Amino acid sequence: MPSSPLTNSSSSNNISDTQEKEKTVTKEKTSNATTIALESSFSDGASSSPLSFVVERDELHRLISQLINTNLSDDDDNRRKTRDEALSKIRNILDNYLEQPTLLDPYLVELVQHTLIAKGRDIMHQLFFQSRLSNGSSIDETNTIDGDNDAQINVTKDGDGMDKNIKHSQEKVTKKAQLSYILSAIYAFCKVCTHKKVQRLLSHEANDVESVFYMLQQQQAYQKKSKHASFEEDHDCEAQSWESSYVLLLWMEMLSYVPFDLQTIDSTSTFSSFTTSTSISLVESIISTCKSHLCDAGPTRRASASCLAAYLSRPDLEKELYLTKYVEWSNNSVLQKELNATTINSSNTNVFRVMGVVQSLAVIFKSDSQSTSRSSLLLQIDVLWEPMVQLALWNNTHNEANGSSNNGGSNSGGMILLRKLLIKFFGRIGCAYLPPVIAKWRYQRGKRSLLANLNPDAVQDQHHTSQTTSKESEKSCFQEHKQDGKEKAKDKDEEPIAQIEIPILEKLEDVLDILLNGLRDTATIVRWSSAKHIGRLTERLPSVLCVDDVVESILNLCGSGDLGGETNENAWHGSCLALAELARRGLLLPQRMEEVVPIVVKAMQYDVRRGSHSVGSNVRDAACYTCWAFARAFEPSVLKPYVPDLSLSMVVTCLFDREINCRRAASAAFQECVGRQGSENFKHGIDILTKADYFSLGNRTDAYTKVACSIAIYNRYRIPLLQHLSYIKLFHWDIELRTLSSKAIHELIVCDISKKDKTNTDDRGRDYASNVLLPSLISKCMSHDLFVRHGAVLGVAEIVLALSKNLTTSNRETIFSTPDYLTTVTELGPEIEKARLYRGRGGEMMRSGVCRLIECISLARLSLSVKQQVRLLDSIDDSIKHPSSDVQNTAVSALRALMNSYFPVNKETNIPSSRLQNRVVIKYITIVKTDDNPAATRGFSLALGCLPAKLLAWSMGVLEDVLQCLCDTSKPVAKVGGECDAETKRNAILALTTICQTVGIGD
Repeated sequence: MPSSPLTNSSSSNNISDTQEKEKTVTKEKTSNATTIALESSFSDGASSSPLSFVVERDELHRLISQLINTNLSDDDDNRRKTRDEALSKIRNILDNYLEQPTLLDPYLVELVQHTLIAKGRDIMHQLFFQSRLSNGSSIDETNTIDGDNDAQINVTKDGDGMDKNIKHSQEKVTKKAQLSYILSAIYAFCKVCTHKKVQRLLSHEANDVESVFYMLQQQQAYQKKSKHASFEEDHDCEAQSWESSYVLLLWMEMLSYVPFDLQTIDSTSTFSSFTTSTSISLVESIISTCKSHLCDAGPTRRASASCLAAYLSRPDLEKELYLTKYVEWSNNSVLQKELNATTINSSNTNVFRVMGVVQSLAVIFKSDSQSTSRSSLLLQIDVLWEPMVQLALWNNTHNEANGSSNNGGSNSGGMILLRKLLIKFFGRIGCAYLPPVIAKWRYQRGKRSLLANLNPDAVQDQHHTSQTTSKESEKSCFQEHKQDGKEKAKDKDEEPIAQIEIPILEKLEDVLDILLNGLRDTATIVRWSSAKHIGRLTERLPSVLCVDDVVESILNLCGSGDLGGETNENAWHGSCLALAELARRGLLLPQRMEEVVPIVVKAMQYDVRRGSHSVGSNVRDAACYTCWAFARAFEPSVLKPYVPDLSLSMVVTCLFDREINCRRAASAAFQECVGRQGSENFKHGIDILTKADYFSLGNRTDAYTKVACSIAIYNRYRIPLLQHLSYIKLFHWDIELRTLSSKAIHELIVCDISKKDKTNTDDRGRDYASNVLLPSLISKCMSHDLFVRHGAVLGVAEIVLALSKNLTTSNRETIFSTPDYLTTVTELGPEIEKARLYRGRGGEMMRSGVCRLIECISLARLSLSVKQQVRLLDSIDDSIKHPSSDVQNTAVSALRALMNSYFPVNKETNIPSSRLQNRVVIKYITIVKTDDNPAATRGFSLALGCLPAKLLAWSMGVLEDVLQCLCDTSKPVAKVGGECDAETKRNAILALTTICQTVGIGD
């Protein structure tokens, strides 16, 4: 805090002492009145209990009252513990509202402004004026923050004076301790409700500047002594030191908007004749203090950067060249020093200082919200340009070298944040070079009406008008550039590109290059920031040709080459975000839609496999956002040629995407398209939205098997849905998705279309599956790719089963387009086994897939010879004894279907042949009783339970043998290979219950 000029003159000392004492007395009276008013407000708030969503409102009032009314001393541990508990409870209550912080908004004024802020303001004023009185009597307080002036006590020879000073010092410590709890409580509200909402409630009167800054200096002095010390110098204190610094920095930023010259507020300039050469002004002290917080690792760095930018952007400081001095300090002391170093270590404080400096500069160059003139900002760019460009290039180089790695290096948290701040800085520099103008060549949709879009009669008139407007807009967009850009812009609002100076053009090119490189950064926050700044900067470009070049560069990121490529998901994600931002601002002209829409459609299905997983969910989500932006930006007539592709992509994504956020994002984009583009473009849009809404798409199984069937009743979606499932999702790396896809294909084929839509009775889906899908999948069943052949086997199984529905036994062979396919399908299992695809990696998957194929063949009751039936039975027996329980379960299901559909018994006697009885029942009983392999006993115990009644109940002797075998196996003393096997006992009990259901229970 600046030293008081009163210590330099004895003649004015008495006068100033009297003035200060009078001010102190007035402040104490005001403080007492404020305390009484606060107590009254608490009692009123506690007594009244209006309807509220904040059920802990009265409890918060009571806890805050404990913080601001309890007198705390260093020696009173009980009262300090009470205050710690109150602050802890406040934090716990507020944490419950982290997901819905807006519920607290109506009560911020009464909970924060009228209580915490008001009390904290009074305490800071008291401490500040007490410090001034103390300085005026005996202490020559300097402006540095290295010393603890509160520890200096004016010790006199009078014992009473000594006691008075000691008591005065204890009171100051008590008030500081109370203030630390108040500031921590304010931070708790900032964490939940965001600092912007709380910052608006902070007092911002002129007499608050010095008192708040005094406490910030005192807080920094204590932090310098101990890293985690609070005002009480207690490491176990609930109130944290950095929380107090954070709130005080926010408070100082709010005070920067005081509409008075800071020199009139600075007490050091009140008596300028007494100011020494070593005195530091208030502004210099604020800047110095904020600089010291730029190297903090926590939220105080961001708060200090914003506070510093707010003061440096004040118009009354321009002539003092504080901004110029800060820019030079940033360049010489921070940026150049780091660039001369070999590396920037994110674990070192250097990277935090660099981030703080870059963040403060980015806020300063946010010219749209700062009062600093544009010309003064442009003067500072030349000093910062080279070091900032080098820093950006260094970060981009290391980002590309590390790729998608997240282990330290350029992808650590510090480096990611630094790259984001650099993107912000360069984006705002580009906007500072170009004045904000409204380009006449922008695409403007004009009048929009959701009600008119849903009215078919109004839609026709609106489409007719929009077509005329669109044609006129397209004609005027390129008219001024139709002669290779030789004609100049005639509008006053536009600045011809020829009028921009060459150095500025070169810098703008560098800025755009940095922003475009940011679109393929490995961090999502960097790509998103780059997309937003590309939209803001492109909006100010003076020529449509410049914008066209930007769009061309964005599209190139999705193409082949070093910049993008098919497998660079980061470039695809950034490109989709940038296209959406351009469309929202009317910068993506209709002429480009022919190139843009195919890329967006491809991005909606972007899913690149990387080993045993895939990437691209963020790309699909961004593509949905792009479609959402298209719906809001363009007229229905402009999007009409591209509606079929866009609508199919959105419907397919909302139904079959693996991620729930992508399904819901596609549904939201489709909803926006239906509402904005009208029912004329999106047929059956309202019906589809009611079926594929936010909640119905939350369950992936329901989305595949139920919602998809309700949408497949419309002809324009049925075949594309089958194509997507059969050619993409059926070969997905996730086995669950392959299984769901096969079931969805089955449901789409068998759904009774005539009952769901009376106007649609064709069987195109069934014919397409029989003539196109089935032959294609059969050819892929022996593929070298495990995921492809497994999905193909599942697809063939479900299609065969679906095509056999509603067909008689005599015409089941008609489901195949040629008789050869019947033989191929029935021999598919033995061929896979012959190719030894059961062995090695993926053998379990293929066993399960073939068992499902046998089950579907059996349920479809295809014509099989006895030899084929036995071969399928042998294949099932081989899978039943597999160690995997999943394989055993699918094999048992296949056995149940095979035995029910084939292996008939004598029609007259209903007695199975002895050969069949020995092959199945006797064999299974023997294995369960005698085999030492636990996997075999588990599997065949289940197999006994799934056998049909024709094999179990034709003779009481056979049934008794089976039941006795299972009962013996389920006993606690039963052992397999000398060891107890719980799974065998469990399966035996399950088999007993299944047999009871099969043969029934009688007297």
